[in-house]
Amino acid sequence: PIAACGPRVRVPTACGGCEYNPHGIMDTQKKALEVDEKYFGINCHHKFKMAFSGCPIDCNRTTEMDLGFQGVVEPVWEEDPCTGCTLCEKACLEGAIVAAEDGKPIFYREKCVYCGDCIKACPTDAWTAKRKGWAVRIGGKHGRHPREANDVMLFLPDEKVFDFIEQTLDWYKRNGKRGERIGTTIDRIGIEKYRKEVARPFITA
Repeated sequence: PIAACGPRVRVPTACGGCEYNPHGIMDTQKKALEVDEKYFGINCHHKFKMAFSGCPIDCNRTTEMDLGFQGVVEPVWEEDPCTGCTLCEKACLEGAIVAAEDGKPIFYREKCVYCGDCIKACPTDAWTAKRKGWAVRIGGKHGRHPREANDVMLFLPDEKVFDFIEQTLDWYKRNGKRGERIGTTIDRIGIEKYRKEVARPFITA
Protein backbone atom coordinates (compact mmCIF):
# COMPACT_ATOMS: atom_id res chain seq x y z
CA PRO A 1 0.00 0.00 0.00
CA ILE A 2 1.14 3.55 -0.70
CA ALA A 3 -1.33 5.53 1.40
CA ALA A 4 -3.84 5.23 4.22
CA CYS A 5 -6.96 7.03 5.36
CA GLY A 6 -9.19 6.77 8.38
CA PRO A 7 -8.19 6.12 12.00
CA ARG A 8 -4.74 4.61 11.54
CA VAL A 9 -1.06 5.44 11.22
CA ARG A 10 -0.43 7.37 8.02
CA VAL A 11 2.62 7.34 5.76
CA PRO A 12 5.42 9.21 7.58
CA THR A 13 6.92 12.17 5.76
CA ALA A 14 10.54 13.30 5.64
CA CYS A 15 12.66 16.11 4.29
CA GLY A 16 15.87 15.53 2.33
CA GLY A 17 17.82 15.18 5.57
CA CYS A 18 21.57 14.76 5.65
CA GLU A 19 21.55 12.92 2.32
CA TYR A 20 20.52 15.97 0.27
CA ASN A 21 20.56 19.02 2.56
CA PRO A 22 23.82 20.59 3.83
CA HIS A 23 21.95 21.60 6.99
CA GLY A 24 20.76 18.06 7.61
CA ILE A 25 21.85 16.46 10.87
CA MET A 26 19.97 13.15 10.82
CA ASP A 27 19.08 10.71 8.03
CA THR A 28 15.38 11.43 7.74
CA GLN A 29 14.79 9.50 4.52
CA LYS A 30 16.16 6.25 5.92
CA LYS A 31 14.31 6.58 9.22
CA ALA A 32 10.97 7.45 7.61
CA LEU A 33 11.19 4.40 5.33
CA GLU A 34 11.96 2.16 8.30
CA VAL A 35 9.06 3.62 10.28
CA ASP A 36 6.72 3.23 7.31
CA GLU A 37 7.57 -0.46 6.97
CA LYS A 38 7.01 -1.08 10.67
CA TYR A 39 3.98 1.05 11.59
CA PHE A 40 2.02 1.95 8.44
CA GLY A 41 -1.70 1.22 8.71
CA ILE A 42 -1.83 0.35 12.42
CA ASN A 43 -5.30 1.13 13.76
CA CYS A 44 -5.67 4.08 16.16
CA HIS A 45 -8.44 6.19 17.67
CA HIS A 46 -7.98 8.74 14.86
CA LYS A 47 -5.46 9.51 12.14
CA PHE A 48 -1.86 9.49 13.38
CA LYS A 49 0.72 11.46 11.42
CA MET A 50 4.49 11.36 11.86
CA ALA A 51 7.18 13.52 10.29
CA PHE A 52 10.98 13.68 10.26
CA SER A 53 12.94 16.91 9.77
CA GLY A 54 16.71 16.82 9.52
CA CYS A 55 17.46 20.11 11.25
CA PRO A 56 15.84 23.01 13.17
CA ILE A 57 14.73 24.69 9.93
CA ASP A 58 11.97 22.07 10.23
CA CYS A 59 10.82 22.04 6.61
CA ASN A 60 8.60 19.08 7.40
CA ARG A 61 6.63 20.90 10.10
CA THR A 62 7.12 18.53 13.01
CA THR A 63 5.27 21.02 15.23
CA GLU A 64 2.09 20.21 13.29
CA MET A 65 2.28 16.42 13.54
CA ASP A 66 0.89 13.92 16.01
CA LEU A 67 4.48 12.79 16.55
CA GLY A 68 7.41 14.72 15.13
CA PHE A 69 11.15 14.07 15.11
CA GLN A 70 13.65 16.83 14.32
CA GLY A 71 17.41 16.38 14.02
CA VAL A 72 19.57 18.17 16.60
CA VAL A 73 23.27 18.26 17.46
CA GLU A 74 24.82 19.48 20.71
CA PRO A 75 27.94 21.61 20.15
CA VAL A 76 30.90 21.64 22.52
CA TRP A 77 33.80 24.10 22.39
CA GLU A 78 37.48 23.53 23.15
CA GLU A 79 39.69 26.52 23.80
CA ASP A 80 43.05 25.23 22.56
CA PRO A 81 42.19 24.91 18.84
CA CYS A 82 40.28 28.22 18.82
CA THR A 83 41.98 31.12 17.01
CA GLY A 84 39.33 33.70 17.88
CA CYS A 85 38.27 34.14 14.25
CA THR A 86 34.63 34.87 15.28
CA LEU A 87 33.21 32.83 12.38
CA CYS A 88 31.04 30.88 14.82
CA GLU A 89 29.48 34.11 16.07
CA LYS A 90 28.68 35.14 12.50
CA ALA A 91 27.23 31.71 11.70
CA CYS A 92 24.91 31.61 14.72
CA LEU A 93 21.55 33.11 13.76
CA GLU A 94 20.15 32.74 17.29
CA GLY A 95 22.61 34.97 19.15
CA ALA A 96 23.76 31.99 21.20
CA ILE A 97 27.42 32.77 20.50
CA VAL A 98 28.94 36.18 21.23
CA ALA A 99 32.63 36.87 20.70
CA ALA A 100 34.64 38.25 23.61
CA GLU A 101 37.30 40.93 23.10
CA ASP A 102 39.87 38.29 22.17
CA GLY A 103 37.45 36.73 19.67
CA LYS A 104 36.85 33.64 21.79
CA PRO A 105 33.17 32.63 21.94
CA ILE A 106 30.84 33.08 24.89
CA PHE A 107 28.14 30.42 24.58
CA TYR A 108 24.58 31.11 25.76
CA ARG A 109 23.17 27.60 25.85
CA GLU A 110 19.61 28.74 26.56
CA LYS A 111 19.49 30.38 23.10
CA CYS A 112 20.92 27.41 21.21
CA VAL A 113 18.59 25.51 18.86
CA TYR A 114 21.20 22.77 18.26
CA CYS A 115 21.50 23.37 14.52
CA GLY A 116 25.25 22.75 14.33
CA ASP A 117 26.01 25.82 12.20
CA CYS A 118 28.84 26.77 14.57
CA ILE A 119 30.41 23.34 14.07
CA LYS A 120 30.28 23.63 10.29
CA ALA A 121 31.67 27.19 10.36
CA CYS A 122 34.68 26.47 12.57
CA PRO A 123 37.88 26.09 10.50
CA THR A 124 39.94 24.61 13.36
CA ASP A 125 37.45 22.11 14.84
CA ALA A 126 37.25 24.01 18.10
CA TRP A 127 33.49 23.38 17.89
CA THR A 128 32.62 19.69 17.65
CA ALA A 129 29.52 17.53 18.07
CA LYS A 130 29.05 16.15 21.58
CA ARG A 131 26.00 14.13 20.52
CA LYS A 132 23.33 13.96 17.84
CA GLY A 133 19.77 12.77 18.01
CA TRP A 134 16.14 13.73 17.64
CA ALA A 135 14.09 16.44 19.29
CA VAL A 136 10.66 14.90 19.85
CA ARG A 137 7.30 16.67 19.70
CA ILE A 138 3.85 15.28 20.42
CA GLY A 139 0.26 16.28 19.74
CA GLY A 140 0.48 18.72 16.86
CA LYS A 141 -2.04 19.17 14.07
CA HIS A 142 -2.96 21.70 11.40
CA GLY A 143 -6.28 22.49 9.79
CA ARG A 144 -9.31 24.33 11.08
CA HIS A 145 -8.36 23.96 14.75
CA PRO A 146 -4.56 23.78 14.75
CA ARG A 147 -2.55 22.73 17.77
CA GLU A 148 1.18 23.24 18.20
CA ALA A 149 2.97 20.13 19.37
CA ASN A 150 4.52 19.90 22.82
CA ASP A 151 8.30 19.56 23.01
CA VAL A 152 8.93 16.49 25.14
CA MET A 153 12.63 15.71 24.81
CA LEU A 154 15.96 16.42 23.14
CA PHE A 155 18.57 14.02 21.78
CA LEU A 156 16.55 10.85 21.51
CA PRO A 157 19.11 8.37 20.13
CA ASP A 158 18.34 7.20 16.61
CA GLU A 159 18.19 3.58 17.73
CA LYS A 160 15.44 4.45 20.25
CA VAL A 161 12.97 5.88 17.72
CA PHE A 162 11.06 2.61 17.29
CA ASP A 163 10.75 2.15 21.05
CA PHE A 164 9.49 5.71 21.44
CA ILE A 165 6.86 5.28 18.73
CA GLU A 166 5.67 2.00 20.20
CA GLN A 167 5.38 3.48 23.69
CA THR A 168 3.48 6.47 22.28
CA LEU A 169 1.03 4.37 20.29
CA ASP A 170 0.43 2.13 23.30
CA TRP A 171 -0.16 5.18 25.52
CA TYR A 172 -2.56 6.63 22.93
CA LYS A 173 -4.44 3.33 22.72
CA ARG A 174 -4.86 3.18 26.51
CA ASN A 175 -5.69 6.85 27.14
CA GLY A 176 -7.36 8.11 23.97
CA LYS A 177 -10.98 7.94 22.91
CA ARG A 178 -12.48 6.97 19.59
CA GLY A 179 -12.36 9.90 17.17
CA GLU A 180 -9.84 11.80 19.32
CA ARG A 181 -6.43 12.96 18.06
CA ILE A 182 -3.57 12.41 20.46
CA GLY A 183 -3.19 16.16 21.00
CA THR A 184 -6.79 16.30 22.21
CA THR A 185 -6.07 13.37 24.52
CA ILE A 186 -3.13 15.31 25.95
CA ASP A 187 -5.26 18.43 26.42
CA ARG A 188 -7.86 16.35 28.23
CA ILE A 189 -5.60 14.50 30.67
CA GLY A 190 -2.45 16.63 30.71
CA ILE A 191 0.96 16.63 29.06
CA GLU A 192 2.65 15.69 32.33
CA LYS A 193 1.00 12.27 32.26
CA TYR A 194 2.52 11.65 28.82
CA ARG A 195 5.91 12.99 29.90
CA LYS A 196 5.96 10.76 32.97
CA GLU A 197 4.73 7.58 31.32
CA VAL A 198 6.40 7.84 27.90
CA ALA A 199 9.05 10.53 27.44
CA ARG A 200 10.84 10.67 30.78
CA PRO A 201 12.21 7.10 30.74
CA PHE A 202 14.03 7.94 27.48
CA ILE A 203 15.71 11.10 28.78
CA THR A 204 19.45 10.84 29.40
CA ALA A 205 21.90 13.40 30.73
